[in-house]
Amino acid sequence: MTGTQPKSTHVALSELECVGSNLQSAPEVQYIARSVDVFSSLGLERFVPTPPLKDGSLREIWATPNFLHWFGKELEQITPDDPDDPTPIAQVYAKFHRFCEGRKMVYPHDIRNLRPVHKAVWELKTTDVRLFGWFPSRNCLILHSGADANFLHAASEEDRWLPYVDAIEQYILELDNPAIVPITGTETEHVLSNRTFS
Repeated sequence: MTGTQPKSTHVALSELECVGSNLQSAPEVQYIARSVDVFSSLGLERFVPTPPLKDGSLREIWATPNFLHWFGKELEQITPDDPDDPTPIAQVYAKFHRFCEGRKMVYPHDIRNLRPVHKAVWELKTTDVRLFGWFPSRNCLILHSGADANFLHAASEEDRWLPYVDAIEQYILELDNPAIVPITGTETEHVLSNRTFS
């Protein structure tokens, strides 16, 4: 695995795994190869479904070291509101799988952009988990942080997302690399395309 990461990222990923440059051949391999070279040099890791999706991955999910730390340490501490629901980590696996597969992400149930919209930060949602990141290109999401949905609901409406938005803006500024500058757009079609399923 290439790129830097804290030890806590070595977690069991039953449906997905983190990879660096050892990617299997796929229709999008040319784009992925370019992403790997640049993104891995910045310490990012890519999540891919395992085993590979039947029709390949339409979309990519990358993670910053900060997200990998949260993923390995804090996600497992979240408990579902409904004990009959899947565990939060299972919810995230399922969402990643649907996202990479190219399933439609319904706004705002599955995904939405956060205010202020000019900062181009997006929230990927499950029942009990919120994931925060941005799109440096269409169908390519970089995740930087996550949170317990209940924790956010307990915060005031005005400021609940601002720390996550500001942290992402600061991270992008510190890296100062044009390859990860977020694309703008307030609608899901600006950042995602969908695969048609029969």
